[in-house]
Amino acid sequence: MPVLKFIDHVRLSRDARERVLDDLETKCSPRERSRRAAGRQPYRAVRIPLVVHQPGGTQAACLVFARNISAKGIAVIHSSFAHEHSICWVLLTGSAGGLTLIPGKVKHCSHVEGRLHEIGIEFDEAIDPQEFIPTADAALDNLELDLPASAA
Repeated sequence: MPVLKFIDHVRLSRDARERVLDDLETKCSPRERSRRAAGRQPYRAVRIPLVVHQPGGTQAACLVFARNISAKGIAVIHSSFAHEHSICWVLLTGSAGGLTLIPGKVKHCSHVEGRLHEIGIEFDEAIDPQEFIPTADAALDNLELDLPASAA
C-alpha cells in the first residue's frame, strides 16, 4: 500500500476560513438554505485528509476544511478543481478520537473565490454524522481562555 503525503494547499488563517464559510452561507437563498439544511449540520473541521482519484489516473492527497456534513455526504473547501464523479476517500476523526476512512465520489465542484473550490462529496454508504461531530468534552481538550489577572 502506498504511503501518501497530505499537503495543505489551502493555507488560510482561521479568520479567513471562517469568512469564506460565512460568505458561502450568506450567498445561499433562504429557499436553498432550507432545502439543503435537511439533514445537514455545520461541520467546520480543518485539516481533513482527502484523496481524489481524478479521471486520467492522477491522484491527489491533500488537506481540506469542511463546511457541513450529513449522513449522505460532506462539503469541503479545496485549493483546486475536482472532476464530478471522481472517486475519493475522506479520513474523518470520530468524536471518540478514532479515524474512519470513508469512500465516496465527487458529486459537484464549484468555484468559490481565488483558487478555492467547494467540493460536494457523496458517501458510498450513509454514516451517522454525530459520530464525527466533536462533543462538548472533546471541545474542552483544546479550550483556550483569556482570563483577567486576579485582583489580589
